[in-house]
Amino acid sequence: MSDIPNIIVLVSGTVDPVNSDLKARSASYQRSRNMLDPDWYWQDNVGLLNTIEELRLRYTNVHVFTAHGWTGDNGATNRKVAGTYLANRLCGAGGQSAYYKGFLNKEVAFHLIGHSHGGNVINELTAQAAVAWPKRWKIRSITYLSTPFFTKQHQVNTKPLHPDCKIINVYNKYDLTQRVIADFSLLSFHDAFQRAEFDDFTTQLSKVKLNTSALESGIKSTRPRDTDTSLLGINLKLLMDPAKGKALYDNCISTIKNVQGTIAKAREVICALNNVITFNEPAELAGKLIKKRQIINNDLANRFQAELLAIETSLSPTLKAFEARRRSGQYPLMGLFDDLHAAKFLKVLSRFLQVNPKTLSGPLCDLIAATFENQLQSFDNTSASPASQYAKTPFANRIVNVDVTKKDEYARFKLDTAYDKFVGRLEKCEVRYASSSARTDLMDLLFTLLANHTPVSAMISEWGKTVVTIRSILDALVLLLKANKLLPPTLLTLPTDPTKLFREACNLISIPAVAALAELCSVAETYVGILKERGVGQLEATLLSSPILQTTQGQASLRFPYQAAGPSPLALAKRDFTPPASYGGLPYFMRTSHSISRQKLYPQVRATLEEQLTSTKR
Repeated sequence: MSDIPNIIVLVSGTVDPVNSDLKARSASYQRSRNMLDPDWYWQDNVGLLNTIEELRLRYTNVHVFTAHGWTGDNGATNRKVAGTYLANRLCGAGGQSAYYKGFLNKEVAFHLIGHSHGGNVINELTAQAAVAWPKRWKIRSITYLSTPFFTKQHQVNTKPLHPDCKIINVYNKYDLTQRVIADFSLLSFHDAFQRAEFDDFTTQLSKVKLNTSALESGIKSTRPRDTDTSLLGINLKLLMDPAKGKALYDNCISTIKNVQGTIAKAREVICALNNVITFNEPAELAGKLIKKRQIINNDLANRFQAELLAIETSLSPTLKAFEARRRSGQYPLMGLFDDLHAAKFLKVLSRFLQVNPKTLSGPLCDLIAATFENQLQSFDNTSASPASQYAKTPFANRIVNVDVTKKDEYARFKLDTAYDKFVGRLEKCEVRYASSSARTDLMDLLFTLLANHTPVSAMISEWGKTVVTIRSILDALVLLLKANKLLPPTLLTLPTDPTKLFREACNLISIPAVAALAELCSVAETYVGILKERGVGQLEATLLSSPILQTTQGQASLRFPYQAAGPSPLALAKRDFTPPASYGGLPYFMRTSHSISRQKLYPQVRATLEEQLTSTKR
């Protein structure tokens, strides 16, 4: 075997899928001090690094290049520039100083290892290497770790590949980023959310809660009560119990004020995102990206503000009426609905939230879709296999697939039926969206993601309980009105369509708030139905104890709700790894499952890479 230089090149991937964090960078372009750089992408992958170092020490002429960095942003332009820059950086083309100047006239074998979009950076490197590299420089192996392979973008150029080159593809079926999320390439957000103080908005939004038990308790406490304070006079009215009525009004007033606070914060966020933001950019990307732009354009901002203004305006008379009623100390049942000023607030809110369950279109949904589309640089369906890219090349049969799914702790929970249904639905949405770019398919995908996100699932459950509670209250109200001969005596309970009933009731007893409240219930039920239809069942499971804690205590295994399991490979490989509170769920699938492939250089990967080395053993 000839002993020629073998250079292993590590190429980092996307670190921030939504391009929002300035600090989350795979490395700076000019980084030169290996692991001393705190932003180095691979610094926590101790298992992988140790194996590469073992190979370097075992052979006489193996070198490891780690001095490449790029922005790590999820954008097609960024990846193309990064690949071109890396190819030039190694050989000295494009005005760069050659890192391996001493090897320019020698035969050199390259072994490229890229995680996530780092694999697409490698593909862009091959395009530049095909025209810029010395003829004796050849790629003997490419290792793709969880790389999403695009249909159109970042296609590999096999010209700089050695005829004996092998393609190693490491994948994990639970990797949602590779299979779905990576299809969307986005424009830069950087610190836009921080500038807009979006966290303040979400904090304020979390305060909006209606205590339905107080509502139910107040209404059910209604009795005929004598409001005449004279000795002999009698004036019976349907009044709530004073204490329970006050508790109800206190809660309603608090909820309204929190809604007003949320609207005010939302308006501030929209204004901030509507401003022209100047984004910082590395010198290598100068002139290649949109440096100044609005996250939300003027048309979207005006639409958002108009909707928020309508809701905000409708709230004011409701708040004033509730505060006046609380000061009076008397809480008539019919007064509650008068105070709601349904013709304004509830109707405005219902109209804004309405959604067509078939087209998934409505005022709010259309704004959300338009906002997302405004951030989309490109959409290109991806695959977990490079087979299609190499199909018509001499390397079609030189692909080595390495499935590391069983290395993911999630595999131990045996929830594959639900997961396969979840990802299968998402991938069908993407196939349809790729062919038509229809907004319905985009919203279908977003609703499917939301429906299987644990906090949203919990919210669906709460919404369902709230609707049931309000329905029972309205049912009781109908019976009460019937008893007082305000509704036909033949009406005993709510029919299937509450909206129709209360529109009829509105004409009979002139309480539009009841009809509007029923309509709002109907809207809420539509959302619950949309999300429930897309829910696949249990995707998330929780450990009874921490893998880090048990490893520290020297215990041999973890105890799961269903079965025992070995210590998490993540806990052993990442010294500062914080175990997830639960296994499964969107954050887990997008981040933890996506990083399994790079926790170590797995035996089959190492063996294949070692076969490709053309250096002698020490």
